[in-house]
Amino acid sequence: FRLKVGSIPTSIFWLPNATMFAVFLLAPVSRWWLYALAVLPAHVAVQLPHHAPPVTLSLLYLSKLADGALAAAAIRRFTRGRSPFEGSRGVAVFLLFAVAAPFVVSFADAAAVTLTGWSHDFRLIWHTRFRSNVLTNLIWVPAVVCGATRGAALLKAMPLRRYVELVCLTLALMLVSFAVFGPFAPRTITVLVLLPFPFFLWAAVRFGTGGVSAALLGFAFLVIWSVAQGNGPFAGAAPLEAALPIQLFL
Repeated sequence: FRLKVGSIPTSIFWLPNATMFAVFLLAPVSRWWLYALAVLPAHVAVQLPHHAPPVTLSLLYLSKLADGALAAAAIRRFTRGRSPFEGSRGVAVFLLFAVAAPFVVSFADAAAVTLTGWSHDFRLIWHTRFRSNVLTNLIWVPAVVCGATRGAALLKAMPLRRYVELVCLTLALMLVSFAVFGPFAPRTITVLVLLPFPFFLWAAVRFGTGGVSAALLGFAFLVIWSVAQGNGPFAGAAPLEAALPIQLFL
C-alpha cells in the first residue's frame, strides 16, 4: 500500500500475487496447500482495516492464489520441471504465462469486487490490477526464483574482483537513478530517464539473469517510491495519468 499513487485502487507494484507465483514455482506441488494456508492470516489482517466484506475478502484470497497457481502450473507443464530462467525457451514460456495468468484472473477479481458491492468500476479495477500484476511478475518473480535457487552458490563462487565490480555497478546505478528520479530530478520526462539502461546491460552481460533481475528490482522500487513521494519526472501528472506511463516505462 506504500507503493500506491494517489487514489488508484491498486498499487503500481503488487507483491502478494507475484510472491505466491514465485513460491509455487519453487515449492513442490504437493505442498502448495501449506503455503496457501500460511498467507491466509496476512491476507485477513490486511483486508480487515479496509472494511472488506467477508464474501469479497474470501473471493480475493482465492483470486490471489489462482494468479500464481495458474501461471506456475502452466510453466511447470511446458518447461518439464526445469527452471524457467535457463535458456530462451524457458524465458519465453515464463513471459507468456506471467502475462496470460493475470489477464484471465483479473476478470474474476474485478467481478468479485464489483458484484459484492465493494467497488463499482469494473474496467478501472481490471486495468489497474492486470497492469500491476504483470509488471510485478516480470520484475519480482525472476529475482526471487534466481536468488533462491542460484544466488548463494553464485555469490560463494565469485572471486574478489567480481565482488568489487558488483559493488561498483550497484553504486553507479543507485547514483544515476537517484539523480534522474530523486527529489532534485527534473519534473518533466526527458531522455535522461534512459540513463540507467546501460547499467542493466552491464548487469545482464556480467551477472546473468539473476544480476539483471536484482538490478531491475531495486531500480523499480526506487522509481515507484520516488513517485509516491512526489519526486521525479513521473510525479507531475495526475495519479490516474501517471500510473500507466510508470508501468510501461518499467
